[in-house]
Amino acid sequence: MGHPVFRSLDGTDLPELINGLDPNTNYWAVIAFGDYPTAHQYLYDCRPDALLALLAMAPANFFIGDKKYRWLVYFQVDQKENTVALINVGGSPTPFDLA
Repeated sequence: MGHPVFRSLDGTDLPELINGLDPNTNYWAVIAFGDYPTAHQYLYDCRPDALLALLAMAPANFFIGDKKYRWLVYFQVDQKENTVALINVGGSPTPFDLA
């Protein structure tokens, strides 16, 4: 059974969402290029500003996670519709949860 989408947004709102993270904190970012089972995953240790630069160069599905392993969110990007679905794959509260 898959994890449910807990938030959907327009792709143009993604920078604002990422900029809501603590700018002085590093996060794990995993960018997945291609489709399973041939996808290639690239792991980055970066702050939100660097993450935005990476995503601008490679608009693909990605994960963002807390470096202390408290939460992990999968961002499912639909380039055709310019939407992003957020899926909490870690189960813990995330900074992207709606208040």
